[in-house]
Amino acid sequence: MPKEKIHSLRFVVNSQKGILPLFFLIAIGVAVVVGGTYLIRNEFVKTGKSGKAEVDKVKVQKQIGNTNPLPSLTPAPKTDIQYGAFVYKPPTSSTTVVPEDREPSFSINAPSDWGRSGQSDNVIKVKFEAPEEDQEVAGEDLQATNKAKVQVNMIKGNSQGSLESLVDYYVKSSGAEWEKLTVNSKSKSKLSGQDAYKLEIDAFKKGVSFRTLSYVLVKGKYGIVIYGGALKSAWDKREPEIYSSLNSFKLSD
Repeated sequence: MPKEKIHSLRFVVNSQKGILPLFFLIAIGVAVVVGGTYLIRNEFVKTGKSGKAEVDKVKVQKQIGNTNPLPSLTPAPKTDIQYGAFVYKPPTSSTTVVPEDREPSFSINAPSDWGRSGQSDNVIKVKFEAPEEDQEVAGEDLQATNKAKVQVNMIKGNSQGSLESLVDYYVKSSGAEWEKLTVNSKSKSKLSGQDAYKLEIDAFKKGVSFRTLSYVLVKGKYGIVIYGGALKSAWDKREPEIYSSLNSFKLSD
């Protein structure tokens, strides 16, 4: 399973006391104004010696001499509130498909008032995002913001691997996204009548900690990950609605 591209993590300037002159950071494109707030591009934020987020001054210095402008920030995909269960049905095929090659259909309930993102691809079948951002002080000058999310990923394999090997691959590939990843728990479970593994994982990067809850299962030739995540500092608030959404997942065939 490809590593997660999950978190809409942003760093907002909450103090200019110790930060480099903001007008200078804006001039070289390191800081941008979005919705009346000043954001520092993620690639110019690092984990400092204190373990908190800070502006990477070495990268900023390199950017001063860079004559090529930084790429524009991609707007977040539009979301629409999901009412009732979301039902996924794979595109119809003009050729005969054997049952194990057929992409599974499923349904899942979004947490109340969460939006369904327009982001989807060959792996992400649906993604729900919380309507408001969670926030935490990430460093002396920076505030981290992030929207909690639930998503369903699906990828076709060759039916040769086991559920256990899929879990191991999922953890390993997810770890490549983070500076540190800790599996708090991994247990056998059932979801929609299928054998599954339930995992709780803490992940850390750029001075910010996240917590995730996932179910990993196999249906035919497809590996499926039903996933929810949020800032660790917001987990107590987000966990009940994430847990309820994940456990509403049902395979349709």
